[in-house]
Amino acid sequence: MRARFQTQVKPKASAPFLCMRLMCSRNKDEVEAVRNELLKAGIPSEIRPDPISEAMGVSAVELWVQEERNFFDASKLFARIQGRTAGKPIAPATNPQGDSSERHFNGSESSRAREPRRDELTHARSVLEKGIAEMFARETVLTGECASLRSKVQELTQRQAALESERSKWQQQLKSRDDSLKFAQEKLDSMSQQLQTQLGAAAALREQLASLEQQRDEQERSFCNARSEALAERKTRIAAEERAQRAALALEKQLVDQTELGREIQAHVASLDALFRRVDTKGAAVV
Repeated sequence: MRARFQTQVKPKASAPFLCMRLMCSRNKDEVEAVRNELLKAGIPSEIRPDPISEAMGVSAVELWVQEERNFFDASKLFARIQGRTAGKPIAPATNPQGDSSERHFNGSESSRAREPRRDELTHARSVLEKGIAEMFARETVLTGECASLRSKVQELTQRQAALESERSKWQQQLKSRDDSLKFAQEKLDSMSQQLQTQLGAAAALREQLASLEQQRDEQERSFCNARSEALAERKTRIAAEERAQRAALALEKQLVDQTELGREIQAHVASLDALFRRVDTKGAAVV
């Protein structure tokens, strides 16, 4: 049996996907059995003649998977079929057309050539079939290597897809960070402008504060002068009040003294009146 060989051909005009060759064998029944297993698994396939084998005079057929996306599953299924059929004898290939052509060839040759010529052709055919068998064996080895390489390619493809997804995620994060940084820079510029405006306003406030402090100092000096004048006036007023109080006390004392003097005068007047009345009384008595 010829194992699968990863070869792509130009698809038919009506085919939406690329066809890929899965296997090649001289035993058509064996290829039909594999095709039936693929159909059971829902994988469409078709059988084609092998043009290389036909060119070498050997009848062989190929099994092609119609859609490339199903080739990996078909390869795994074919590997399981190979594992089940390992060690079993392979039925001889049926090639009625080859027998007919061989009979036609031998008949015509017998009419035109001698017996040694037939032996030479038989030996050449045997050597050719041996070379084809070696080529099949080499193709089996290459098929295994291709399957391993395809598995590695698929693994690398998955890793690349993961890396692309991660790279896209990082790009989105970087874009988001760039946008955030741009927004922060714009906000910083706006805050810087506001700070410049506030610094200008603060300078104006400082000038106004200095003017107010100067006015406050002047008002404090005026207040101190007014306070000094008020204290001096208060002292003067207190002194005047004290003088007025002393004058009032002196006046009140004089009034008291005058009252006492008036009382004493009234008492003397009363005593004089009494004396005059006694004198008058004594004078009248003498007369």
